[in-house]
Parts: sequence; structure tokens; C-alpha cells
Amino acid sequence: MKNHAFRGCSSLTRVTIPGSVTDIGQHAFQDCSSLTRVTIPGSVTDIGRCSFEYCSSLTRITIPDSVTSIHDWVFAGCSSLPSVTIPGSVTSIAHHAFNGCSSLTRALFLGDAPGEFDSDVFRNCADNFTVFHRPGKTGFETICSMYPCALMTTQAGIDVLLLTE
Repeated sequence: MKNHAFRGCSSLTRVTIPGSVTDIGQHAFQDCSSLTRVTIPGSVTDIGRCSFEYCSSLTRITIPDSVTSIHDWVFAGCSSLPSVTIPGSVTSIAHHAFNGCSSLTRALFLGDAPGEFDSDVFRNCADNFTVFHRPGKTGFETICSMYPCALMTTQAGIDVLLLTE
């Protein structure tokens, strides 16, 4: 998908990206103020910087396991986004990736902590923002020194968030 492909399309409300797409260009959906939901297929390996920046109505985003890096400012200013799940495939999250996501209360990490993680990734998120990670997953010391953390466990096949840390 080309850079700036749908930038500023204020009437766009939902997007399902087709399986033929392998990358989302920089600023592709930036400032799509009515966009509420995006489904990204497993064929996508790269989501360009600022792709969904200022999509202020976005309430749901699915990041597929095929993505290894979350670039800078990708979801910054998505002020209606309540939570995000980071797949275990992600090895780096660049600066300000979720900056200004003022409704973001939780980030669920399914794998080990990304080796590259900037201190401003979750800057200006909700006051009660918490990072959840699974027991036995490694590398969360640095992240947990920057943001409140808690354990996420699975009981009877259901993810359970434990607010004990």
C-alpha cells in the first residue's frame, strides 16, 4: 500500500486490508478521523511510520504475528484506542508509537519484551495504563521500570489479567 494512500479520508470508518498487501506505507491512514476498526492480514510484515497517526476514532486494531517492528508514531494520537495486543513476533517498538493514546489503559504482550523499546512508546496514555505480560516471558525489567506492569496468565484457555505486581 502506497505512502499517504488514504491520508485524511474523514469518511472512512472500517478497513479490512486484503491478503495481497505485504506492507502499509508511511502515513497511509493518517488523520482518518472516522476510522474505528482496522483488520490487518498476516501477509503484512511492515506497517510504516505514522500509518494510523491521529485516527482519533480508532477503537480496535489487530497487529498480526507477521509484524516484527512497530515503527515510530504508528498509532500516536489514536485517542479512542482502549487496548492493544503486541504479538510475540514484535522485536522492536520505536519512539512515540502509541504516544497520546489517551484512552489506552492496557498493552498485552504475548511474547518476550521487544529487545528495542523506546522510553516514550506509551507516553501520554491513560492515567491507569498498565503493561500486561505472561509469566516466564523475559526482558520486561526495563519496560516495568517505565510503566506499571502486571501478569497475564491463562486459566482454562482464557487469558486472565492479574493486578498483583
